[in-house]
Amino acid sequence: MHINDILAEKGYEVYCIDSHQTVHDAIAVMTRHNVGAVLIMEKDNIKGIVTRTDIILSFSHQGDVDDHRITELMSTDVITCKGEDNIEHILNVMNHHKINYLPVINNNKINGIISQGDLMKSIIKDYQFQNRLLKRYIQTWPEENRNNNSLKLIVNNKSKNPLEFN
Repeated sequence: MHINDILAEKGYEVYCIDSHQTVHDAIAVMTRHNVGAVLIMEKDNIKGIVTRTDIILSFSHQGDVDDHRITELMSTDVITCKGEDNIEHILNVMNHHKINYLPVINNNKINGIISQGDLMKSIIKDYQFQNRLLKRYIQTWPEENRNNNSLKLIVNNKSKNPLEFN
């Protein structure tokens, strides 16, 4: 699966604030839209990203930062991904860099934001689908093949114990 597959299901909404706005403004946007991150923009360029975790850590270390400019809190080394990137690869990138959100860039435009939670939901959904297919395949396996395979397994097993092989 690819990042574009997640965006097609999740949606392409991206919430942004300007670099001159405050931490309070970022909290208001995140709360209003129930998102965990906002991009900090200057014209059409990403200047940074701020997450709920960034805000919580800032409050715990500095006290009330509500009136601080968002530029004091944002992460400026923004790692991005592309829509055609593989989900497992991007999950590894996020784990390696210890980040939870990545902007998705397609054709030099911001196309969405994905989270580790989005990736995990997608992977679990894919595993559940594969599990259903395997169960259906096993249930529709012809009876004569089930019996023949069992007999071959016992005959080829010198120990005569179907759970133990030599």
